[in-house]
Amino acid sequence: MISRPSHDLSSVLLRPADERDVPVLGALLVEINDLHTDALPQVFDRMTVDDCVEAFVRARLLDAEGQVVVAEEAGRVVGFVWVRLHRAPPLPVFRPRRYAEIDTLGVTEAARRRGVGQALVERAHGWAREQGVTEVQIVVWEFNAGAIALYEKLGYTPARRTLWRTL
Repeated sequence: MISRPSHDLSSVLLRPADERDVPVLGALLVEINDLHTDALPQVFDRMTVDDCVEAFVRARLLDAEGQVVVAEEAGRVVGFVWVRLHRAPPLPVFRPRRYAEIDTLGVTEAARRRGVGQALVERAHGWAREQGVTEVQIVVWEFNAGAIALYEKLGYTPARRTLWRTL
């Protein structure tokens, strides 16, 4: 069962991201990355908003196979979602299919647990439907319990696992 946000989001505007959002999206990527670096320093490295990060954001804005949507409240970006179309690899073991992947979802710490992330995911679902896609996947690291709880609340279920071992 998919539930709707219980919070009042009337003051939150969801809109496609554009060039003016590049610096704040870079800063939000750094904030999200810090959570990942704290949890998995052997995988993630610290970063700062620099030309490389801003070029990464700009490339996402120009990606014809994807969309970046921001959540704006009182003129400030408080979250974003990047969703992108994919095709199954052309290998005989896979059926031909198109699907969307929510590559990145980020909400500022101050705006978390208020329904902003859920609203952004639901907006990504709408975009995917507009593209004629009926499946959306999300990859999430196991340490990220808050994100996993949100995705499960929205009806996502595990499809595969990646296991690792440190030697």
